[in-house]
Order: sequence, then C-alpha cells, then structure tokens
Amino acid sequence: MILLFYLDQKKEAEIIIRNVEAEKAVNQKNDLEIAFKEEGTSISVFFEKYTSYYNLRNLATDFSTTLSLKELSQIIVSKTMGLIPRGRSYFLFLTDPATAALSLVASKGSDREMKTKTKSGSMFDFWVFRNRQSLIISDLQKDFRFDMDKAVEGAELRSVIVSPLIHEGKVVGTLRVNSEKPGAFSTDELRLLDAIATLASSAISNAILFQKTEELAIRDSLTGLYVQRYFLERLSDEHRRSLLTHAPLSFLMCDLDHFKECNDRYGHGVGDHLLVKVSELIAQKATDGIVARYGGEEFSILLPKCSFQEAQSLAESIRQAVAVMSFTVRRQPIPATISIGVASIPQDTLDSEELIRIADKRLYQAKKDGRNKVCGAG
Repeated sequence: MILLFYLDQKKEAEIIIRNVEAEKAVNQKNDLEIAFKEEGTSISVFFEKYTSYYNLRNLATDFSTTLSLKELSQIIVSKTMGLIPRGRSYFLFLTDPATAALSLVASKGSDREMKTKTKSGSMFDFWVFRNRQSLIISDLQKDFRFDMDKAVEGAELRSVIVSPLIHEGKVVGTLRVNSEKPGAFSTDELRLLDAIATLASSAISNAILFQKTEELAIRDSLTGLYVQRYFLERLSDEHRRSLLTHAPLSFLMCDLDHFKECNDRYGHGVGDHLLVKVSELIAQKATDGIVARYGGEEFSILLPKCSFQEAQSLAESIRQAVAVMSFTVRRQPIPATISIGVASIPQDTLDSEELIRIADKRLYQAKKDGRNKVCGAG
C-alpha cells in the first residue's frame, strides 16, 4: 500500500509538471501568433506605404505628359482618386489670376454629389486658401469650425481632406476629397494628398506658363487681338467646318479712316491709343466672332454660323459705335470712323481665299464711296 501510494503521488506530480509545460507551450503559441499577426500587419502597412510612394514617384511622369491645363486637371483628379480610394468625390479648384477667385476645373465622383457641387469652391476650400495649410475633418457634425447650414455639398457629407496647391509662395488652387462616411480619412491620407498637391502645383504652373506663352504668340502686343497668322489658321478650320455642316460663315474686313493723317498730326502714341480703343470696341461688339489685327489699322472679324444679313447688321453696329466713340487728346475731340467690307459663305463664295478677296474689295468700295460706310454688295 505504501508503495502504491508513493507511485500514485509520483504520477500526479508528473501530470502537474506536464500540465504546466503544456500551459507554457500554449502561452508561447499565443505569443507567437500575436507577434506574427503584428508582423504581418506591419508588413502590410509597410507594403501599402511603399506602393503609395512608388505610385507618387510615377506621378511626376504622369503629370508631365501634357501641357494642356484641361487635360492635366483631369489627370490630377483621376490619379488622386486612384491613390486615395476611400473618397466619394474629388475636386480640383484653380484661382483666376484676374479675380483671385476659386474656379472648378476638374471633378470626379458620384453623380448625386456632382449635381450639388459648387463651381467656385466651398467653405473648406476658402479656409485652406486663406490659411495656406491642409485641412482634415473626421466628422463635420462634430466640427465646430464650420457652419454646415451654409454648406453646398449636402447633409450627407461627413469627412473632408483638402490640400492647397502652392507654387512660388502663392496659392494657385485646392485639391479636395469628400466622403459621406465619418472618419474616412487618416493623417497618412492627408499627407499623401499633400504630396499629390505638391507635384500637381508645379505641373499646373508649367501648364499655365505654357498657356500664357502660347497666348502671347497668337496675340497682338498692342491691341490684344489675334495676329494675322493665327487668324488665317482659324479661318481654315472654320471654313472646313462650314463646308461639312453647311453652316454660314461670314467675314468682315475693317479699316480705320484717315488713320495716317491722325498719326501725322497727333503722333504715333495717339494713333496707338486710338487703335487700342477701337480694338476694345470691336471685341465687345463681336463677342461670338474671332477678331484679329490684320495689319496696321486693319481689323478682320470671322463670324462662324453667322449669315450675311447678320454680319452686315453687326458691321453697321460697329460702324455707328466707332463714329460716336469718345476719343480726346488734350481735351480736343478727335473724330474716328471706320469702313467695313462684308462677305459670306455660301452667299458670295465657297472658297476661303476668295472670301477674303471679296471682303477686301468691298472695303475698298466703301472707302471709294466716301468712307464711314459698310459695303456688303458687289
């Protein structure tokens, strides 16, 4: 009995030791599983960040594929959508150099929210524009900085991230992502949006600079009207379109009367000022036309989809406006008149060169008839 009792006690002691060892093994297993899970999460987060930064490296290349501001804006919004997929809608606003107001240039998102978007920026965009810093809002219903009663995006908007587009110390626009879910964006996503905005800022500035350079190449430095070369290119395009669509195309050739005498009497400075004033008047009258300084004191106006009668009416309106225009030098009023020749497709011809020749011939006839006249007949 004593022997059996001893063996039983020894067996129980071994069982207890085995149970303790088994519990230690289970604890080690759990610790390893937790460590593996954390390591896996870290690897996943690292891989996600690596993918984002890898994609950012390619953004500069993507943004440099075009110098068209319109195309570039669409690329920026599309790439933002791909890199920050948790958003519901995406907006790119740029500032108008003349008014410094924000204007929508590209957007993507749900049809419902696109219908309620503002064309000139929201309170969030203006906040970023004024403060020159990024903005993240986890839940608009709990954010005291903004009055949601004044929001134009709708009550379903809950989360927002916005980054300013800054180039050479100036805010040139904003890049915004909206979501209808609270807490949709993290600070990592805001940093990612900031990186996109930084790359986009340089690309947009290059596109704007290219646009200005291109504009200078096709604009007359004195009057701001198109130069003859560009005008003839547009004439070729509109002539082709007119023949294909059977739409009328009219042409006005204008010439200031006695302009040489004005230059000789008052000087070229006064003559240049007169050209600028007349250019502004013609541009205001022919808002739907393509207006160019054809050479010297000659102006040409191309009027797509404009009939002969409509063109002649416009020409008469321009003639009358120039005749009553107020232009004084040293308190002395200087009279100014203009003569205009009118030609039209298909009424006069189907050839673009012949169109110019006919209008020029009718301009000469208007001069011959005493100037300050509109000639629209052969």
